[in-house]
Amino acid sequence: MKTNENETPKFPAAADTPQPPMLDPDEAIAELQAFQARIPDFTELTLQEREYLRRSARISEEAIQASFGVLDVSGDVAQIVGQPENVRQLHEKVGRWTTFEREVKAMLQRVVDANIVRRQRLRLMAVQAYLIAQQYARTPGNAGLETHVKEVRRLRASARRRKASPPPDPGTPSTSTT
Repeated sequence: MKTNENETPKFPAAADTPQPPMLDPDEAIAELQAFQARIPDFTELTLQEREYLRRSARISEEAIQASFGVLDVSGDVAQIVGQPENVRQLHEKVGRWTTFEREVKAMLQRVVDANIVRRQRLRLMAVQAYLIAQQYARTPGNAGLETHVKEVRRLRASARRRKASPPPDPGTPSTSTT
């Protein structure tokens, strides 16, 4: 498990290059929204549109490459579909945006992983606070902690009860064999 707080950057900046300040979540959202506004053809499809377009566009990379030859030899086809150079540029741009897509997905996974680590760190701190408070509540002068410790104990027990698996549905057949 790697964290950016203690990790040396993969590509250290030059000694005289100042590092940009780390973003808080609100600043990151604003930066992301500004970044999205600069991406051409940025769109949101419905689930149905997405599935339709994925199914309707099934053509191999080899067939796409071969179609460039059709455009090269037939000016009539090129007049209708598009000039070969424009089609090749679009093909190359699609490849670069696909690389960008993979990078964004990888970044999203790293954000998810960082949040998992943050949540775990928070849970650990909460458990430590509870366990330490239990000990302090037993010492004279800290009786006020007992109320808080009891509330945490009640909430933890309540959460355990909610996670218990529900009884099996009488309408479903049993998987055990007799």
